[in-house]
Order: sequence, then structure tokens, then C-alpha cells
Amino acid sequence: MDLITSPCCSFLRSIHTLIIQELEQLNDDNGFNMIILACNLANLSLLETPSTTTSSIFPNLKKLCIDSTIFPLISEENWANFLLFLSSLTGMTHLAFESCYFPTLDHVIRILSSCRLLESVSLDYNQCEESLPPEEMTPSYLGGLPASLSSLLFTVGYEDSLILQIIPIAGPSLKHLSISLNLPSITDNEAASFSRNTNLEYSTNLETIIFPFVPISNDFGIVVSCTRHIPDILRKVTSSSINEITLAVCILSATDFNNLDWESIIETLSRENYRNLERFSVLQVMKDIEDESKKCIAKELKPVMNKNPSLEIVVSRRPSQFMEARFGW
Repeated sequence: MDLITSPCCSFLRSIHTLIIQELEQLNDDNGFNMIILACNLANLSLLETPSTTTSSIFPNLKKLCIDSTIFPLISEENWANFLLFLSSLTGMTHLAFESCYFPTLDHVIRILSSCRLLESVSLDYNQCEESLPPEEMTPSYLGGLPASLSSLLFTVGYEDSLILQIIPIAGPSLKHLSISLNLPSITDNEAASFSRNTNLEYSTNLETIIFPFVPISNDFGIVVSCTRHIPDILRKVTSSSINEITLAVCILSATDFNNLDWESIIETLSRENYRNLERFSVLQVMKDIEDESKKCIAKELKPVMNKNPSLEIVVSRRPSQFMEARFGW
């Protein structure tokens, strides 16, 4: 840390990504455009640094990732300094939290609101102790996040899905949404909570929705319980700008696609707000079953394609390039 804050440290100008991790140090395989701090955020000396100084330390920082932080352990003074630290990163466009614990959803909102040029936020396996009161989940709360925020990525495990309540607060600026329920099985109560907390009513300009890690082979999980959220969430889409739906699947053969609830998916995609749908993309398909998979999907989606002849089915093995183009991660 002394090296970072030293006035003689010049290499930090080339740092584009900063990872603050509470666990063991990771190996950096990304060259000299990334730095990883293995430390306790509550005691991070950067939080005692004036914001103008912090900005000069990382003048070209674009991405900040914070891993395994328990925010209730951070003092009120350091919490305030943390928000100042974020606001000082004037060029930062991408922010990620993984396996963090927040006291309330309002803490998450205040964090995101501190980043003026924020474009993309990734929230994986995070927990909130308290949600916003129902009376606050109204249009009056819209505008609380930066207008530049166009992409949200979520991965929910066994943790409560309250973090998904961020979605409506992003409002009409949200264009790309990735939402993953990464479980081998899910109870009815968990599925109901997941669906209840996914509110797309105010996402009126949504263009892309992605479902990563979809196990449609029973070898990877119980298909019915792990995929029933897909048609539920597609029904919640209110945007007429939606042009792409993507599933990143876990399969062993093309016949595994028969396990999806195509009847519900077709009923939903036949609705008027899906009239501009251009692509139905499936990722992580093995090369030797790509063609067969595409034919299987085309057969299932035939009623939708008859109504919308311009709909294209895309099958690809490379999800990383796909996600980078849409989310910047």
C-alpha cells in the first residue's frame, strides 16, 4: 500500500482494473493493466486519502471489482470515505461486487449513485439484509442511479434474491440485463422470491436479456426447477425494444433442448412487445452438436418464426466474446 500511495509510483497510470479482495492474493495473468489488493476494505488506507489524491493515483481506472467484503463491519467514517473514493474515480465505467454482504439495499444504491459515469454493474452472489420498503419501490425512486448505467449482471445462488430489486431503480436507462440463478435445484419458495424480486416494469428500453448457466441436461441439475424462471422473467419484459434473448446452456446433447418449457416461451415471445426480436442466441454449445442444436431450436420456435420471419437463431461456443461486446466484462 505504501508503494501505491508513494509519489514516485508511476506505473499506476497504466492501471485500468483494480480488484480489492478480502481473501488470498490472486495471480495476475492480465499483464500490467490490472492490480489486485488483498486486504480488508474496512482498513484500506486509500479510504483515508483525500478524493483528489485518490483520483491522481488511478487516473485511468475503468473497472473496479470488490470481493468478499462485509460492509456492516466498515465504520461510518470509512463508509463515507468509501463513497468519496468512488466519486473520485471519474473515469470508472464498470463496477463489480462478488460475495459481498450489504446491510440494506439502500447501501448498494448509494454506492452506485456515487459513480457518475457508470455504464455496467456486475453483482454476483451478494446478500442484502434488508430490502427497500414497498412504498419506496416506486417511480419516485427512479433517477437515483446514473443515467449512463445501461447494463446489469446478476448471479444469485442460495442467497436471498433481494439484490435484484436494483433492476427497477435503473429505470429506462437499462438496455442489457444478465440474470442467472446458479443452483442445482430450487424450491418453490426460492423460485417465487426470485421472480417476485425481478421487476422489469420500468425497464422500458431493455434490448437484451441473457440467462447464463442454464442447465438443460439433468446431468447438471434438476432441469424443471432450474429453468422455470426463464419464461416467468420473459413474461415480465415490458420493453418493445427487446431484440435479443440469450441462453448460455449446460448440455450433453441437442435433445436436451426438449427439456425447456417451449410452450411457455413461445406463448411469451408471441406477444406484441417482442415484435422487434431479432436474435435468439444459445451459447456454450459443443461444436459437434451445433448444427443439430440449431435445427432443434428452430423446430421449437417455428410458431414464433412464422410470425417473425426475420428472427435469427444463433448458436455459438464463445460466451466471453458475446458478453464483452454487450456488457464490457
